[in-house]
Amino acid sequence: MARCVIVCAGPGQGERPALEPDDFIIACDGGLHTAKALGLIPHLIVGDFDSYTGPLPEGIAVVRLKAEKDDTDSMAAIKIGLERGFTDFFLLNALGGRLDHTLGNLQGLIYLAERGAAGVATGCGDRAALLHAGRMELTGWPGRYVSALAVGGPARGVSTEGLYYPLCDATLEVSFPLGVSNRFVGDTAAFSVVEGCLLIVLPAQETPR
Repeated sequence: MARCVIVCAGPGQGERPALEPDDFIIACDGGLHTAKALGLIPHLIVGDFDSYTGPLPEGIAVVRLKAEKDDTDSMAAIKIGLERGFTDFFLLNALGGRLDHTLGNLQGLIYLAERGAAGVATGCGDRAALLHAGRMELTGWPGRYVSALAVGGPARGVSTEGLYYPLCDATLEVSFPLGVSNRFVGDTAAFSVVEGCLLIVLPAQETPR
């Protein structure tokens, strides 16, 4: 299924996602530098161009934003993707660097979930996704760290599979990080939540040789 791939202006070059022919790529302002470095040709460029000041490539549509605005560049791109009918989003280079932008991009995942869409945010080796009243399967390796944090309110009926510290029908609160630094016991794991939202984070970590 087609995704909306949003290239943000976080530090480094990030990871190059495996693209499908019908994926729609949006470069957000300074994210155009990242897109060029990764050999990604965006279908659309969005931004107020405070972090990208070079010449814009020809033949690519541009949405110019005002410098004084409510939306961040990445949030504007998320809204454009939703307007175009996408329900699957990949935010590249969205984590790391400025903490305020990282938190804003994580809020973008919540914005997507509230509108029936799903998103993954990556950057600096970290990966984050939001689980809203459902089940999420993950792949990793024995000892690989994974964390789950309640966002927006209590997450109730939280259960895990394949993790060192098991949870069964537990409640995670927004004021206590009970789900931080769990570990895979095998190559796969899963989280499920009956009510509320979990932010699932796979932190940067070397793959064992």
